[in-house]
Amino acid sequence: MTATRNKILQHVFWTIVVATVCCCIFYIWTNGSTPSPENPKIASVSTTIHVNTSLSHKEKRFPNAMIIGSAKSGTRALLEMLGSHPMIKCASKEVNYFSFHFNKGLKWYINQMPETTKNELTIEKSPRYFVTSLSPERIYNFDRNVQFILIVRNPINRTVSHYVEWMSRMTKNEKQVCSFDDRILHPNDTIVSTIDEINVSMYDVHYQRWLKWFDKKQ
Repeated sequence: MTATRNKILQHVFWTIVVATVCCCIFYIWTNGSTPSPENPKIASVSTTIHVNTSLSHKEKRFPNAMIIGSAKSGTRALLEMLGSHPMIKCASKEVNYFSFHFNKGLKWYINQMPETTKNELTIEKSPRYFVTSLSPERIYNFDRNVQFILIVRNPINRTVSHYVEWMSRMTKNEKQVCSFDDRILHPNDTIVSTIDEINVSMYDVHYQRWLKWFDKKQ
């Protein structure tokens, strides 16, 4: 026990000695002066630790990228995974500016965004954009260089999932529901293409509309 304690005391002693020597060397190197323009060595040191406050300044910014669809395909999970990255900030809810709230103006739109620095990316998720006919043109006129994320799912599975959500919402509001077949089929067994369950799953129709305004690389 005594030998171990002696080793510890020796270690502490030499640590103090080394620290004292380093302080003395630093004092001699700086001539014992405080930072000033007349001391070039200190001036150079203080310059290297200058903080660029412009990069750390946070403010609301328009999105660099948008998750535009498709609904019931995992867009919320995708947003949460992207938001776990320290350099990505996401709008907390579906904004739907270019689909439902376009008349509210850009001031309203930017107020829906999180505060970010210049080095961080801003992303918003609004799956309704993909199927809204006016969204591509509106976004193009707003920012033709914005990046898009489109996630799709097996259209049959997506349709069923959308139907289940519709049925749950109707039941909650105490409204009448119907079977899946009655919901998506006319009496003559043709598909009801105007309801969201079917319309959103018609990927090619909506995708071709977006290609009229934006390049595939976006």
